[in-house]
Order: sequence, then structure tokens, then C-alpha cells
Amino acid sequence: MVPWRDVIKAAPEVAGTARRLWDAVGKKNPEHDAVKAVDAAVHAPDPMVARLEHAETALADLHSQMLAASEVITTLAQQNAQLIARIDMLRKRALYQAIATGAVSVIAIVIAIAAWLARS
Repeated sequence: MVPWRDVIKAAPEVAGTARRLWDAVGKKNPEHDAVKAVDAAVHAPDPMVARLEHAETALADLHSQMLAASEVITTLAQQNAQLIARIDMLRKRALYQAIATGAVSVIAIVIAIAAWLARS
């Protein structure tokens, strides 16, 4: 059986995390940020310090986005592993049922032939 209860239970968390990540990435406007950084660098007492601070802030934002993406990917990978394990179990079960059905069919045919021959 597919662990649908676990998949359904984890779905809102995965969707929420993915939505927060998408919102964080989607709200970013690289051109606007670059213009703000240049303006801040031009008007700052030390332009290199302003540029460095902007770069550090951008790096921190990218790091938090990477962590959020990593969390989503990890959760999806765990669910995928569970589904694959369940599918493999179902595949084996279907194989055993096919073998059992074949054996029962052969036995039924043998019994039917034996009964037919006994009447003759």
C-alpha cells in the first residue's frame, strides 16, 4: 500500500515551504537591487564598504533560499523513497498473485480434464 496518509499529511508542509521559497525568490528584483547597491555605494562615505555590505546581505539571502530549497528537496526525496519502496512491494505482491493464479488455473484445468475423462 502507498503511504498516502504520510504523503497527504506532509503535503501542506511541503507546499508551504515551497510557496515561501517561491515567494522569497519571486520577490527579488536583481536589477532593482543592483541599482540600490550602486546608489548606496555612490552616496556612502566608503563605496567599497557599502558594496561589501550589500554583497554580504545578498549572500545571506541566497544562503537562506538554498536552505529552504534543500529542506523541500529533502522532504520530497523522503516521500519519493517511501513511494518507491511501496511500489516495489506491490510489484512483488502482484508477481506472487500472478504465480498463484497460474497455479490455481493449472490445477483447475487438470481437475476438469480428470473429471471429463472419468465420465468418458
